[in-house]
Amino acid sequence: MDATAENSVTRYIVRQYGHKLNERTNVHRLVLKLERVAGQRSMEETQMVPKPSQLDDWALYEKLEGDKIRMIDGEATYLEWKLTREREKIAREDWKRARLFRATVPSQLL
Repeated sequence: MDATAENSVTRYIVRQYGHKLNERTNVHRLVLKLERVAGQRSMEETQMVPKPSQLDDWALYEKLEGDKIRMIDGEATYLEWKLTREREKIAREDWKRARLFRATVPSQLL
């Protein structure tokens, strides 16, 4: 099956899509083949953002922010801040997974 999908961020061509249930193990197998579109960034280039140094800077910033909250507002406020950050991280990861899934499956299959 050939399909083309386009949105404001990504453009790609789905060359093959299929899934099959292994009745013995009750596991679904998904096969998805994408084709690069002219002008699209390479996977190597995409994987370079954020750079390791940017991740290190962000981790240091969050540590300093947490230390400041702990020192000024106390341990209870710090723990609430930390919990809120973890919830946001989980929600962001769930959103990314759902977005990637929707982007790889032709709209008529959703």
